[in-house]
Amino acid sequence: MTASSAELFGEERVAARLARQERFLSAGGPQLVVLLDESAIRSVVGGPRVMMRQMQHLLRVAQRGNIVIQVVPFAARATIINTSMVLLEMPDGQHLVYSESLDRGSPSDDPTIVSGHRRRYDRLRGDALTAGESLALIAEALEGFRDDAERARRGQLAQEQLQRYERRRLHRGGPRIPRPRPRT
Repeated sequence: MTASSAELFGEERVAARLARQERFLSAGGPQLVVLLDESAIRSVVGGPRVMMRQMQHLLRVAQRGNIVIQVVPFAARATIINTSMVLLEMPDGQHLVYSESLDRGSPSDDPTIVSGHRRRYDRLRGDALTAGESLALIAEALEGFRDDAERARRGQLAQEQLQRYERRRLHRGGPRIPRPRPRT
């Protein structure tokens, strides 16, 4: 796969994910219960401002009636699931599981596989914080990222001020060298 085709494939995947997301955000969207590992809200990806926007988005979508977000805290890691999975209950009552790895997604309607994933999911949900506690933790993380962004902004301003100070000390392209003045 060439770089341009890989980029196009990546763009198509992003577009498909955004289209799926829009389905849940539309009026009367299906029920969505999301279990997030605490590392998803604590690990900084893209810097504090990006993380602030991510936390704001989570808090905003969690206000919708059909979306529940629960965080599984670091301390409650009795059940570990090493892959992303989606449990689906179709309108006709059929149950499916879709699990993802880095390379591919794998759907299954095999009752044995679906029930195994459902048991792991149920144990993990039992370890998760309540929806209210989860939103409080996300809001706390948001404030931490705001503080980090402010510190970074102040650090950048301090660096700019230091650079201005250093530039002022330069004289006609070279450093100012104090010279003794003759006394008369």
